[in-house]
Amino acid sequence: ILLITRTYTKGSLGMAACIYMILLSSEFFLPMRRLGSYFHVAMNGMAASDRIFRFLGEAEPASGTETLPEGSLSVSMENVSFSYV
Repeated sequence: ILLITRTYTKGSLGMAACIYMILLSSEFFLPMRRLGSYFHVAMNGMAASDRIFRFLGEAEPASGTETLPEGSLSVSMENVSFSYV
């Protein structure tokens, strides 16, 4: 864009050509901007997959290692309701 403004100020480029070049420059860099956004999307996906694999790689807690106390157990519930719509 600096080259366009310098050429315009020297008088060797008309106003219509200057506007045309500025409008075309945005179309020229559009694929580069898309590529940059795809890169960020891919980086987010890789970070998410790293977290998932880290979670899947954790050791499972050992089951059956705790014992219940001797005697009877009691469970009480108050104000419990259920509904199905």
